[in-house]
Amino acid sequence: MAMLMTGVGVHGIYLIPFFGGAVIPKTAYRCEGRLGFIALMGPGFSLIPTLGLFAMYQTTGKIELLEAAQMFAIINAANLLPIYPLDGGLILNALVGSVNRTFAVIMGWIGVLIGLGLAIYFQSFLIGIPFLLFALQRYLSGHRTIALEPLSLKGGIALALASIATMILYATVIRGVISHV
Repeated sequence: MAMLMTGVGVHGIYLIPFFGGAVIPKTAYRCEGRLGFIALMGPGFSLIPTLGLFAMYQTTGKIELLEAAQMFAIINAANLLPIYPLDGGLILNALVGSVNRTFAVIMGWIGVLIGLGLAIYFQSFLIGIPFLLFALQRYLSGHRTIALEPLSLKGGIALALASIATMILYATVIRGVISHV
């Protein structure tokens, strides 16, 4: 939906078992603002069912609704962590890339390495797979990046604040969920 709203278009949507999904753009992003906005909208739009399930739990007391709200909140909060290639990492990359593209590439590699480190720490092949694939993709691309139009100061502040607000909402649901268990 966010890609269509920004005029980027959708080339394909791919569901990846145990990981979620990936949407391939039809055209280039052209600016860091579009990239950041589109990355934020995955977890942003997911606030709707998360908050809806939590509100339904509060009115009905049904534990299944609580568990579903918790699942949505934890998954989307994790997706907002500033680790590339997660949506939070893409947002951070858009913000940093608006200031210094080389540093954004370095931050991307750091994110991939953190993800691989988490996979090793948790001894999880499932966590490691996407990070291995992105490491391979980054390596094969030879560090080539597309020069995107940087965010304006106002745009960067708006993107950062929207990301923080979205994370706070998920944390509030998680905290509310945990206090009700």
